[in-house]
Amino acid sequence: MKEKNTESELFFNITANETRGILLENSIPQEIYFELKEHRDMVGKIFKGKVTRILPNIKAAFIDIGIDKVAFLPFSRIKRNYNHQSNTLENQYKNMIVGDEYLVQVVKNPVNEKGAKVTKILSIPSRYFIYLINDNGIGVSSKIKNDKERKKLNNLASDFITKNNLTHGLIVRTMAENVNEDILLADLEGLLKLWKSIEVTSQSKKARNCVFEDLSLPARVIRDLPTRMVKNIWIDSEKDLQILKQYIDDFLPDNESNILFYDDDQHIFDRYNIEDCINSTLNRAISLPSGGSVIFDYTEAMTTIDINSGSFAGKDNKNEMAFHINTEALTVIAQQLRLRNIGGIILIDLIDMENEKFKRIVFDEFNKIMLADTLKYHIYPISQIGLIEMTREQNRHSLYQIMCEQCSVCEGKGFAVSSGILFYQMIRQIKCIAANSNSKKITVILGEKIYSYYNQYGVKQLNDLGKNINKKLNITLSSYDLDGEFDIVE
Repeated sequence: MKEKNTESELFFNITANETRGILLENSIPQEIYFELKEHRDMVGKIFKGKVTRILPNIKAAFIDIGIDKVAFLPFSRIKRNYNHQSNTLENQYKNMIVGDEYLVQVVKNPVNEKGAKVTKILSIPSRYFIYLINDNGIGVSSKIKNDKERKKLNNLASDFITKNNLTHGLIVRTMAENVNEDILLADLEGLLKLWKSIEVTSQSKKARNCVFEDLSLPARVIRDLPTRMVKNIWIDSEKDLQILKQYIDDFLPDNESNILFYDDDQHIFDRYNIEDCINSTLNRAISLPSGGSVIFDYTEAMTTIDINSGSFAGKDNKNEMAFHINTEALTVIAQQLRLRNIGGIILIDLIDMENEKFKRIVFDEFNKIMLADTLKYHIYPISQIGLIEMTREQNRHSLYQIMCEQCSVCEGKGFAVSSGILFYQMIRQIKCIAANSNSKKITVILGEKIYSYYNQYGVKQLNDLGKNINKKLNITLSSYDLDGEFDIVE
């Protein structure tokens, strides 16, 4: 939970095609929210899917949910039953056959050639609870520490399940702590009504269709944040402001935030320098005040973060230098994980510290800083080779995934073949074409990078090559593809 002296504000900029938001804590940007109308995040959507393949050898099935690629359903995500000892994977799928139709929920967005990852254990969230379908467990958020409060909330959830003769489970969310029981019961009734409406919708729809989509981005953010800690919520769309106010009146009776319309000629994000903040999250490197830097690299499997000493010159002792930069960097990393919404597996490569005391202090300090994070995470102790390994919940697309696309030059590799290597590849191709051609002239069209190399190093080589192969070589700069490599035309 956040400290009580933290003053937070939320800002939303809404247009016809995109919605953007940012959370400021004590005027410092902490979280950025971004959604494009044509590319809404799929995580949380519930589909009526059809089984297309069952693969016991990899313990998974493929489900057609009506998008380009079939979804992947691990057997471990079919059902959880805490009342039975033999809750084996074989029992999970033994009654499943190709053609069966099931409700499944997206837990991971499609990535590149991979389809979405889905689960039959559905999670239907409200302000204070998460209703679990195909899971009969009852749990209380680990962030609620008071034993008496935990017992009270657990009993409330259990009594509600028993009273309504339900076969599914419930999780009590952090926001339920110290909330009036009548408000909690009303929230549970609303959650149960929502699930029943999803069931009705699913019965009327054919397979391969979406039957439930979560709230709009501003409503989701406000639902999932402890808004009693948010002083003001600013929004620059009058229509969306009214919709948001109605949602808050209906479902968030404990809301203490001021919901305000931003009506000014200056753009809401420009006024608070938010545009610069958003653009900075796309930078690979972030400079530290001490002269060091933090480098972010993304792969499909994980995010790697490298801490560099750079031009740091503040300490003579190497251990003290490493301790100072690591401490400074981890503060920045904790903030950037939230700003960039980085989830999944994260590896942080620290500057080596030989002093075990310094290692413990750095690790403990990072854990304290991360307490402000509203998502689930787990941090493992510093390894023998100086790595911090951690996982962080991926609740939506990262900013990197939303705002960036694969580079057309390097095709996502992060580097391009050097101009010198391309030049000599071109020479070999010219020789090969010349050996099998009767033409007296060969035209070579060069992209800007290789043309620059040719002018600097290759003019004499190509003149000599033309004489050796008895061909006139016509070298020109491409007028249509400056970023390209080369084309050879007889």
